[in-house]
Amino acid sequence: MHHLRTSSNTAKMLLLLGGAALLTACPQEEPAGNGSAAASASDAPRNLPAEWYADADRNFIPDFIEQQIGYSPTADDCPVNGACGNGAAGSSLKVASNILLILDSSGSMAARLGGRPKIDLAKQSLNSFMSGLPNAASIGFMVYGHRGNNTPAGKAESCAGVELLAPIGAVDKAAVPQLLARFEPRGWTPIGDSLKAARTAFAGKAGNRIILVSDGLETCGGDPVAVARELKTQGLDVRVDVVGFDVQSADAAALRQIAEAGGGEYFNARTHRELDEYFRRQNLAAAQSLGDAVCEMERNNEAMLCDGRLQNAAISAINRQAQSFRQSGDQQAYAEAGAMRGKIMQHFSERNAARASIRQRSNALAKQGQQTIRQSMKTSEQLKTQ
Repeated sequence: MHHLRTSSNTAKMLLLLGGAALLTACPQEEPAGNGSAAASASDAPRNLPAEWYADADRNFIPDFIEQQIGYSPTADDCPVNGACGNGAAGSSLKVASNILLILDSSGSMAARLGGRPKIDLAKQSLNSFMSGLPNAASIGFMVYGHRGNNTPAGKAESCAGVELLAPIGAVDKAAVPQLLARFEPRGWTPIGDSLKAARTAFAGKAGNRIILVSDGLETCGGDPVAVARELKTQGLDVRVDVVGFDVQSADAAALRQIAEAGGGEYFNARTHRELDEYFRRQNLAAAQSLGDAVCEMERNNEAMLCDGRLQNAAISAINRQAQSFRQSGDQQAYAEAGAMRGKIMQHFSERNAARASIRQRSNALAKQGQQTIRQSMKTSEQLKTQ
């Protein structure tokens, strides 16, 4: 419920934000001059008293003007304060990270657990997970072991059969069941080659994460520990999390080494309930990151509102000063004050533009907040009845 209240506060903040934009746009009596900030400091005119050229915080507002209107001339009066949960303000949020799900569909996944094939249980858990993610989440899906068969004759085809069924991008939730129906358990287990293939899937992306679900070890001669270590140390921004599904203790230890080499975590899901629980936690983590996104949006909006108040107060003060120049007949000083006003407006416009990508991402995530939380609660209730 906290997230729901936060979303309401966000809506109020956006309404206020619209008001601030209107306030900034309101016409005021302004000094002459085209307001261009293109001229550099070296060729700018110097027709104003010396105090007009002291600008310690480089926001184009003279220090004495900032003091007059109650702001600090030596510091940013409107910063995006603090951090929002997962990361520092202005940084990429966890929920915006790129996730590649890799599922083992080797022959052993046809074995039954609790009366049902393990592959069916894994597909059910993955479907619930992807259905509970925000639409803005960036997910890809890879499978191995679904080609050839688990005999020596089918090994080569199976080991070469790593396939990216869905590239990393927005989740098409309606298509997830059809996607999961495209493969069945057949062959061998090329974990190392699946991790190698992830390099291409993540090409040009940052903030990357692999979630590998497997019920056994590498059987195609690869070295998944070495590949996971390379992914972490050779410039690709990725962590490798591994979920062992119904594995023996010795196999669990080996799978854990893959996760540790890839800078990630290992989770041992001994039952379908525990596999569901793992992905339920991922949904809850997405909801938490969503809350962080709302927090960051509000802090950015608060900073923008503050900028608007500072800009309007500064321009009003400059206009008052400029009127005295015009009344005294000093047209050059009057015109230069007008140009200074234009530089101030451009400066704050650029600050606003620099924050736009954060606000856009946070807005998109906030719209998915209630859906994510509802799905997480639904999954939790389903677990209680199993």
